[in-house]
Amino acid sequence: LLGGTLNIQSDEDGANAQTILVGPSTVNISATDDGIHADGVLAIDTDELTIAQSYEGLEGTIVAVYGGTVDVTSTDDGINGSTGDSTNSMNPMAVSEGVEVYISGGEIHLDAGGDGFDSNGVADMTGGTLIVEGPTNSGNGAIDVASTFTISGGTLFAGGAAGMAATPSADSAQGWVSATVNATQGQTVAVTSTDGEELFSFTVQ
Repeated sequence: LLGGTLNIQSDEDGANAQTILVGPSTVNISATDDGIHADGVLAIDTDELTIAQSYEGLEGTIVAVYGGTVDVTSTDDGINGSTGDSTNSMNPMAVSEGVEVYISGGEIHLDAGGDGFDSNGVADMTGGTLIVEGPTNSGNGAIDVASTFTISGGTLFAGGAAGMAATPSADSAQGWVSATVNATQGQTVAVTSTDGEELFSFTVQ
């Protein structure tokens, strides 16, 4: 999709194809199943993409977000890198070869009832802003990456139940902080420096 405005309401997937490119455009999707599902590559470099309702928001073997404002609401995974192989669904800890979730730009907000940012393979973040409001059910996590998750740029905030909490890989070029706090809707979570300077804050929605 290159240009224009597209509004989709669907009782199944909002969009489903082997390869999907969402270029400069405004897209609004409300779907009973996946918001956008690609069996192969799902690439996003858009103006605005809003998935107001979905089972899984963005799913593909390779999911790459390069730019744009992306807002996803899902009852299960927000972003899911997966082959769709039923063998892996029976063993969620298995690593799927060729699966990657890549973030290099954009302003991404995920409100997920299941895993927020999920890859059955590897994940890599080099830029952009990724905010994950993850599950309250400890059987899922705000981040769930089966192999390595490296971060070398951008801003990442992931909050949710701590029962299966996951973090970027220790050898990532960019540092990160993991903390357990209790916050409810309307409260603000902030990260500050040792002298009290606010580095980042987020209000729970």
